[in-house]
Amino acid sequence: MHCVVECNTGEYAQIDAQTFRKVACIPCPVNTYSSSRQTVEVKGAKQQCTPCPLNFQTNGEGKTSALDCECNGGVSSGSAVCGLCDGGSYLDSLANVCRACPSGSTSPPGSVGLLSCMCPRGTRVTLAGVCEPCPLNTYSGSVGVACSPCPGGMVTAGTGSASLSDCVCESGSVMHAGRCISLSAG
Repeated sequence: MHCVVECNTGEYAQIDAQTFRKVACIPCPVNTYSSSRQTVEVKGAKQQCTPCPLNFQTNGEGKTSALDCECNGGVSSGSAVCGLCDGGSYLDSLANVCRACPSGSTSPPGSVGLLSCMCPRGTRVTLAGVCEPCPLNTYSGSVGVACSPCPGGMVTAGTGSASLSDCVCESGSVMHAGRCISLSAG
């Protein structure tokens, strides 16, 4: 048989660690909320209300929803909205801070998590998580993690090709019906 300790939404139940009995229902602190009636804290441990996202706050205690978290006034910078992380960075949810994407990668403004960081066109991600130019005779036409080989006998002029149109026939060949044909094959 399980005992369920309930308080109102916007509160958490403080429980005595030795007796496991409810000591009190306590309003969630400022900048946190609880939409559950079964949010529990063992006395002496950290309360269990959910914190507002980075750069959001509540206007008091006892809030019941993430919608009660409001943008901090005057926090925005550059293209950031309500202080959300700028492009080229991401929100580290555990630390509740913005971190720069790894070298060479980028992300849209407001990104959350490292996986939001993508290599730009013309690059691929290495096993070390670093962006490097696409190798010769390959291209990457969108942000992502991989380069595609040029089709049927086509080559690129160098590394870092960002479009299929960078793939051309080798010198002495012409394009015919989607394939490179050698002029000397006459």
